[in-house]
Amino acid sequence: MKPPFLFKQLLLASCLAGLGAPALAAGDQGLTDLRRLVESGQFDAAYQMAATQTGLLGSTHYDFLLGLAAVNSGHLAQGVLALERHLAVVPANDRARLELAKGYYELGDYFRARQEFEFVLRYNPPQGVQASVQKYLDAMQTREVITSRASSRSYLEFGLGRDSNVNAGTYKSQIDLITGTVPLVDPASSEAPSAFAQVTGGTQWLRRVDAGLAIFVGLDFDLKHNPQATQYNSFNLGAYAGFSVAKGPGLYRLTLSDGQLRVNGEKYRNTLSVTGEGQFNLGQGYSATSVVQYAELAHAQVNATRDARMLTLGGGVQKTWQSPWRPSVGVQVTYAKEFNLHLREDLSRHALTTRLSLAANPTERVSLSAGLSRQQSTFEAADIAFGTVRDDALWSADVGVNYLWDRHWLLRADVQYTDNESNQGLYSYRRSLVGLRSRYLF
Repeated sequence: MKPPFLFKQLLLASCLAGLGAPALAAGDQGLTDLRRLVESGQFDAAYQMAATQTGLLGSTHYDFLLGLAAVNSGHLAQGVLALERHLAVVPANDRARLELAKGYYELGDYFRARQEFEFVLRYNPPQGVQASVQKYLDAMQTREVITSRASSRSYLEFGLGRDSNVNAGTYKSQIDLITGTVPLVDPASSEAPSAFAQVTGGTQWLRRVDAGLAIFVGLDFDLKHNPQATQYNSFNLGAYAGFSVAKGPGLYRLTLSDGQLRVNGEKYRNTLSVTGEGQFNLGQGYSATSVVQYAELAHAQVNATRDARMLTLGGGVQKTWQSPWRPSVGVQVTYAKEFNLHLREDLSRHALTTRLSLAANPTERVSLSAGLSRQQSTFEAADIAFGTVRDDALWSADVGVNYLWDRHWLLRADVQYTDNESNQGLYSYRRSLVGLRSRYLF
């Protein structure tokens, strides 16, 4: 069931009369002409005109009018993006929120459409608007009775590249031990460079229980082949299940995960974890995240002394500007405490990680990202071979470019560099990685 055209026109007219639109700067002829076309219902002409007004990119008024024109002329994806940008800066514009809800509805995203429609109803809009909104809510309820609330998504990714240090081996030729300086003779502790080929994939099944609650299960894998260092070929397989709750400006998720890492065909480590996450829209372009995780690490027998429990706490904030390229900057801080299960205090540690991230979208298809991280790890007791308490300072930088070829194919090129300096020379290493990946979204 789809609300007839008459209801759409009534909704638009009621919104114009009852909810109003943001005031435009006097003398801005381009915005004035665009607004006149929108208010007269000439949405196709308004959308075509908006596409030519490149000088107005980044204006909140422009995003508002572009969103209205696009949603009502059938250009739903562009309209939704424009209205989301506008509401990030002007969250009190109910007219924009109502049109965004319509866009979500037409795209079949009933969960977010219902959230926005119900948000507008809280503020007692005019009777005509209330009646029209109710038509949409009734139509969504009818469709959800007829169709399943279950959905799934899958992806498959292929990658090629070069890794200068597959095993994170040290670049030093001599190591200072408690007994003196000795040459490094174990090849497994030295750098092992190699090209690599990588295949990753995954699938997730999700079912909405009600408007705010969803449950999900999923499976991911990662297979990496290093032709010049095959002893470090790896396969990672993980499964997870959990639920998410959307409430107000927040989205909360609880996930139980279990995974196994195999190296050269042999089990290396199992990881069992419980993770709680929160994502919050703070308005004015700000968002925040939080995470708490408990994990148990169980190694194969040869490395069983490294078995541990780990507790991680973290949070971050991000600011996005509604201007050309939509630049954003984020800061995240994470603290982790690792408890060795075999009373090896020299293997227990605490680590503080800080990360600065940057992103931008030059076009609808191209996105850029960059990040800089620092992790300070301090262990709990002296290592008997070195006679010192291990202390590491790890710096990592990364740059990436994404290109959305179409709605299924995503191409990515990235460069990463890591430098870990340790007071125990065996653990000092440098690593650079260059990769090109293509991902298919089912």
